[in-house]
Amino acid sequence: MNMKVDGYSVFLHVALVALCLVVVLLGLENQRLRRSLEPPPSGPVIGQSVDSIRWQPLDGEEATLDLASGERESLLLVFTTDCPACRENQQAWKALHQEIGDAVNVVGISLSELEATRSYRDTHALSFPVGVPAKPQEFTESLAISGVPMTIRVGPDGRVRGSWSGTLSDRQLSELSKADRG
Repeated sequence: MNMKVDGYSVFLHVALVALCLVVVLLGLENQRLRRSLEPPPSGPVIGQSVDSIRWQPLDGEEATLDLASGERESLLLVFTTDCPACRENQQAWKALHQEIGDAVNVVGISLSELEATRSYRDTHALSFPVGVPAKPQEFTESLAISGVPMTIRVGPDGRVRGSWSGTLSDRQLSELSKADRG
């Protein structure tokens, strides 16, 4: 049985295989590029230890904020005075503080200047203690904070139990309201 091979048919088959290979390679390159463009995780890692924070409370002298007191859980509410999402979160944070009361340490940490933060606190009638870190860059680097607002849940052992970046959803607020009040 003699079969005649048509050169055009062979060319089409080779071209089809080559095009399939190019599509697969482009798909792999697309996945690699997407991964490289994803923003790095923002915020501390669960289980990470939160070191003592040197800060300037708005109503007092510079002090050390030690979250590893072993007594109760803490919520760090990190914001700036010029952030629209932070302003949006303030209502949720105030409601959360009202719900959990003083059973959990609720502390606002502003990355803005002291006077701007004082004015912001008064304007927004914040119900929880607020201050600014003594060394803002060191503070943000130690907790991998690349954006605000950031809500950080810290256990009584000083280890991160969760962190939320951006405006809090109803589900996240519900989760936070169940904070350990021990």
